[in-house]
Order: sequence, then structure tokens, then C-alpha cells
Amino acid sequence: MACGLAFAAHAQSMNSLGVSQVSVPAGAELSLSMDDAVALALQKSFRVTRSARSTEMAQMRLESTRAQFRPRFDSTLSLQESLQLSASRSEYGRYKNDPYASTQLSVNAYMSMPIDLSGIQGRQERQAQLSLESATINAEQSTIDIHADVRSAYASALRAQGVVEADEAVVVELRNMIERARSRRPAAVPFLEVELSNAEQLLSLSRSEALIAQNGLRQQLRLPADTVLRLTSSLNPDIPKVAVEGLLETALSKRSDVRDAQLRVQQAELALVQSRDSRRPSGSVYGYLFQSYRGANPGQLNNNMSRFGALMVNVNVPLVSWDNGNMDRAERTALLSLEQARDDMEEQQARIATELRFLTINLAQAQRRLASLPSPRAALDSMRQAEEAVLSSPNWQGEMAQVTNARNSWRLTHTASMEALADYYSAYFRLQRSLGER
Repeated sequence: MACGLAFAAHAQSMNSLGVSQVSVPAGAELSLSMDDAVALALQKSFRVTRSARSTEMAQMRLESTRAQFRPRFDSTLSLQESLQLSASRSEYGRYKNDPYASTQLSVNAYMSMPIDLSGIQGRQERQAQLSLESATINAEQSTIDIHADVRSAYASALRAQGVVEADEAVVVELRNMIERARSRRPAAVPFLEVELSNAEQLLSLSRSEALIAQNGLRQQLRLPADTVLRLTSSLNPDIPKVAVEGLLETALSKRSDVRDAQLRVQQAELALVQSRDSRRPSGSVYGYLFQSYRGANPGQLNNNMSRFGALMVNVNVPLVSWDNGNMDRAERTALLSLEQARDDMEEQQARIATELRFLTINLAQAQRRLASLPSPRAALDSMRQAEEAVLSSPNWQGEMAQVTNARNSWRLTHTASMEALADYYSAYFRLQRSLGER
């Protein structure tokens, strides 16, 4: 437990520092609650990391799109040094060389800003915003999926651990029975030893199954294969009640795939309008300033100075264009995409309704199974009575089968309770995911 608490504190401190990966040494023994397991899975999940990167990239694309429609300013500084040599022939037939040096320093400033005459820039920015919202929704769904998967795997491991505990109790009970029979009914000891051997084999099998179940949880947590897990949480017998009314409305309002489908419809509607943007008016404002200094050397740059500036407003209005029908095909493609997005959303809503009906049926069956479980206390009392009958009755051979049956019933009450709880919580976690909840 101390190791588990230390690990949980270490994981929390690493998480607070923004570290996404927590290293666990090979062969470590970890005591994990269900919440600790979920937190560790979120820290080590490739899917969460990938979703975070996708969200950040979508944010950068949105900022880049916005930057294209904001004022832009550029300036340059250039220095040009030249040396010219000219030769002329004199009246005496000789050539005269006239070297000439010049220096020019130029400063250029340029500013531009687009004018959104037809809403083209606004639609591009809206598309980028919808892409960011879609990436954020997918990141939320990654977290919801990990919550459901890890909790279901934890519940399966608890189920296997409960079977091991029941088999261990049977072995202990048989050993105690053998010790009592040595003094009160020695003839029954060989029969009981055979049952003990069978019980020990069953215990070995259940331990192997528990290791397999833990291996599934270790894979979810990306832990080394030799990590020993101590599951500290238990499944609460006071099961959470689920109101059937309003489940579909909750799912349609919370589920990330529904919200993402709605975003795809909006994107398709925008794309349909954008298919004609190339034939809509556009405009921009340009400002330009040029300043140069020229002289025979760097010390005389102010001898020849020139300046030029301009401010222009550019408006483009397309008139006639022929593109072999490409624009019409693009518009038709966008229209088909919009129709498909709307059909996908409608189909998805029908699929969610079917999924919820299936999950609520499973949940109701698991709840009825929990309500009909036999009492472990009554099964234990029945087994004690059968054991006492073997030790005290003259016809003890006829009572041996009753003891075996009572012992099996006692074991089944424990395993059935754990399995029913695990089935209920697994169905409950799946329902939470289907509703878009954690």
C-alpha cells in the first residue's frame, strides 16, 4: 500500500508539472485504485497525446488563417556599392580612364490588408474554427473512451481476483476440515484429500486467469509485463441507479460523435458556399514607401535623395469566365457532401437509439441478476451443517456428497456475486460512454 501511495503521489506531481509520461520500473509492485489506473492511462496514452497534438495543430491553423486577413507590414534595407570605369580616346590617340564610385542606401516599407467584400475570408476562418472544434471534441472522446476501457478492464481484473479469493477460501476450508476429520472421522480424510487436490488445481487455474485479466489491464496502462498490480478498489454493492427516461436526449446532446457530425454538416454547408468564392468580388489595400540615398561615397549619401510612396485600393470583380464546368462540378460535389453529412447524422442518431436500447437491456438483466443472488451467509451455514453431519453421523459416507455440493454452492455464491457486480459495472461503464459521460 505504501508503494502504491508513493506512486500515486509521484504520478500526481508529474502530472502537475505537465509531464505526459510516467516511467514505472520493471518488476515494480503497484497498488492502484480504479481512479489511479484511469489517471495513469491518461498520462501514458498515445491516443491522448495524439489528440492533444491534433488540437494544437488545429489551433495553429486557425491562427494562421486569421493572420492572412490582418494587416501585414514588411520592410527591407539594402546597400549597393558600385565602381564604374569608363575610357575615352583623346585627340592625341590616347585613352583616358575615368573611374567613378557610387553608394546607394535604400529603405522600403510595404503594408497590405485584404478587404473581405464577399465574406470569403470569414468563411475560411469559420472552416478553421470548425476544424478546431472537431479536434477538441475528438480529444474529449479519447478521454471518455479511456475512462470506460480502463474501468471495464479494472472490473474484469477484480472479477478474476474475486474468483481467486473464493478458491483460496475453499482450499483453507478443506484443510481445516481435514484437520478436524483426522481426530473425529479418519476414514473420511482420503476423500477430503482428493477434494483438496481438485480445489488446489482449480485455484491454480483461477490464478492463471487472474494473471491474464491483469495483463489486459497492464496493457491498457502500458506497464511492463512483470509489474505486479494490487487492486485496492472494490465494486460497490450499492449499484448506481440509471433512469431510462431521457437517455436518448442526453446522448444526442453530449456524445462527441453527434456533435462532430453536426460540425461536419456545418462544414459541408460552408463548403457549398465556398465552391463559388472564386467568382466573387475581392479587394485589398496596399501601401508602399520607398526612400533612397545616393552619393559618391558613404559619407555623401545625402547628395542625391529620392522618395516615392503610393497608396492603392484594389477591387477585383470577376465578369466572364469559362473553366470547362469545373466550378459547376465543384458545387455539385459540395452539395453531395452536404447531403451525405446530413444522412450520416440521421443514421447516427438511429444507431445511437438502438445502442442505448441494447445497453439498457443488458443493464436491466445485470440488475435482476444481482437482485436474485443467493445469500453467502446461508450457503456457509448449509456447508457447516453438512460438514458436521459427516463428522458426527454414523452414515457419513452418504453425507459426503452433501458436503461437496454445499461447498460448491458456497463458492458459487461468492463468485456469482463478484461476476454479477462486474457485469453490471461493465454495462454501466459502456452506457456512460454511450451517453458521452465519464
